[in-house]
Amino acid sequence: MFILFSIFFNVKDSQFKSGEVTYTISFNKLKSRVYGSKTKELIKNSVDVDYSLVFNNNESIYQKIKVMDNDVNPSINLTKIAAGADNVFYFNLTTNENLYNNKGHDELFLISQKKYNWKLTKENRKIGKYNCYKAIALNDGKISDVIAWYTIDIPLGFGPKYYNGLPGLILELNTKQVSFKATKIKLSEKQKNIEKPSEGIKITYEDYKKRFKGIFNDR
Repeated sequence: MFILFSIFFNVKDSQFKSGEVTYTISFNKLKSRVYGSKTKELIKNSVDVDYSLVFNNNESIYQKIKVMDNDVNPSINLTKIAAGADNVFYFNLTTNENLYNNKGHDELFLISQKKYNWKLTKENRKIGKYNCYKAIALNDGKISDVIAWYTIDIPLGFGPKYYNGLPGLILELNTKQVSFKATKIKLSEKQKNIEKPSEGIKITYEDYKKRFKGIFNDR
C-alpha cells in the first residue's frame, strides 16, 4: 500500500515563485492480465522509480532522478519506460508548447504534441494538506482511462510526463499501466530557470507514432 507523502516547504505557499515535485511511479500489476506471459514476467520484476518535476510560474521540466544503475539486476524495467524513460519533458503555460526528447533507433527526436483536453469533475479529496479535484483526460473528445487529481492551491497547470493543462498542479495520476504519486513537494521564493529542450529532429507526436509503430506507450 502506498504511504501518504510528506511535504516540505521553503516558504509560505502564497509566496512561491518556483518548485519541485518528486513523483514515485508504480506499475499497475493487478491490471496485467491482458499481457502475455513474457510481459507479465517483466511486469512482475518491475520496480518503482522516481522522477522530478521542476517548475517556475510559466515553464516546467520533468525527467528521471539520476541514481546509480543496478548492476545486480540489469533487466528491463517497464515502470521506467512507462514513466518517461530517459526523456526530458517540457511544457510552457503561455505558449502551450508540449515537447520532449526521445531517442529512437539511435536518432534523437524533439517531439511536439497537443496539450491534453480534460473533463473536470466536482469530485474532490485531500492529498496531504491539499484540496484536490478529479479530472479525466479526453482522447479525441472521448473519455479515456487517464485520471488526474490536481490542486488549485498551487494554481499552475503542470504535471508528470506530458500531462499538463489543468487548473492546478497534478499530485496524482493514473493510467492503464502506471500510477504517478507525488511523494515530496518543495516550494521556493527563488525563481528557477527552466532550460527548454532544443536538440533533436523536430517531429509531431502523430508523425513519430507512424514512424515507430508498436512503441510502448500509454496513450
